[in-house]
Amino acid sequence: MSARDRQGVGPSHLGRPDTIDLGSLPLPMRRAWERYHEPDAVRHRPQGDGAHIYARVSSEEQARPGRTSIDEQIRFGEKGLAGTGIPIVGKWQDEGFTGASRLGDRPVGRELLAVVKPGEIVVAYRIDRFSRDTRLGLADVDELRQRGVGLYFVADHRWIPPAGNELDPMDVLSLQQGVVLAQFERDLLVARTKAGRRAQLDRGYWPWSLAPCGWKRVHDGIGWKLVEDDYEQKALALMRRCYQRGASAPQITAALNEAGFGNRRGVSFEYSGVYVLLRKYVIPEVGSKSGAGAISNRAKPNGNPAIGAASSSGVSAVLQQKDP
Repeated sequence: MSARDRQGVGPSHLGRPDTIDLGSLPLPMRRAWERYHEPDAVRHRPQGDGAHIYARVSSEEQARPGRTSIDEQIRFGEKGLAGTGIPIVGKWQDEGFTGASRLGDRPVGRELLAVVKPGEIVVAYRIDRFSRDTRLGLADVDELRQRGVGLYFVADHRWIPPAGNELDPMDVLSLQQGVVLAQFERDLLVARTKAGRRAQLDRGYWPWSLAPCGWKRVHDGIGWKLVEDDYEQKALALMRRCYQRGASAPQITAALNEAGFGNRRGVSFEYSGVYVLLRKYVIPEVGSKSGAGAISNRAKPNGNPAIGAASSSGVSAVLQQKDP
């Protein structure tokens, strides 16, 4: 038997071209071919009615002008869609939110989920910009696929079609490995950051970029030391005194502004900012002074008419009272 006789029988050997005309095949043959046809490059190209480009950075420091990769992520997303014919219908930017969370737990990600439609796709620069948690990331991918939305990660050249399109086993493995590596990279970064901060604290230096309220950073040539800020300490003292006498957060805000105090941006205090300072600095300190299980010496709002009244005279009375 010659080598030619031993060759397998395929479309090209039956006089049929390598690209099969599906219209000429019987229905069972056409369905079988569509199900078992050999993967090709076209199969891995994104397809959709519209594209939503999603970009994310994990800290507000990264989101500052000149320090962010947001614009770069958007630019790579646009470049990855060039030549696909898919129009860009939205650009979404989550600034200062960790990837170790569900997409719906991020403000902009929540808006994206509410807007994206079946048949559209979500485009991200890399899979770690989409998620850095294996379990949560795969859950987000599955949710979008079940809604008929595809995903395309530009730098990874990874196209995840909507549900109903069979994924190649290697594509599934690649997706899972990508999310696992993204989480591993984040966990490693967090561990190294904690170790560095512990080393600085052991040497008596403050390892964070912002000083806590009531303190300021001073560089000694090696690292940042914490020294008391007289201005903020006075503001905290007023907040502490008002809180102990039963004043509410809006009343404390009015007292601070009437006394001429301002926040670190140099503007008047707002209720939301004062509420955060109370929860973070004032209430724990007042509670610790009372002792474990002891009754706090904070006055009830109705027990002090001057403080309980939400009027300017009531605020003035708070300011006039001195600590015993």
